[in-house]
Amino acid sequence: MRVPRQALSLIPALEFMKMALPKKFGDAPLFLCPAEFVQMMQLRSEKFLEVQQRIKAASLTSEQEKMLHVAIQGYFREWFVQTAQYKQITDLVRIMDHEF
Repeated sequence: MRVPRQALSLIPALEFMKMALPKKFGDAPLFLCPAEFVQMMQLRSEKFLEVQQRIKAASLTSEQEKMLHVAIQGYFREWFVQTAQYKQITDLVRIMDHEF
């Protein structure tokens, strides 16, 4: 099935995020996604694994691991609020609350 080009202009592949939904909503694979979107998800997964391996290879002490964890959480919160990503999540939660 081909996706119309107009639909692709709604969200760039770089900003595409796969979302896990409860089984109640289905567990179909991303077969409707254009190849560039699936490739971006694969690239993100590879980068995530690379970062995990680099952290493991650094042999951090327990205290250093805690400091890294706090730093990552802080940067994530800052990004989350500055980019207004939380609005999508709160809207989704609101919709799911009405479903149950």
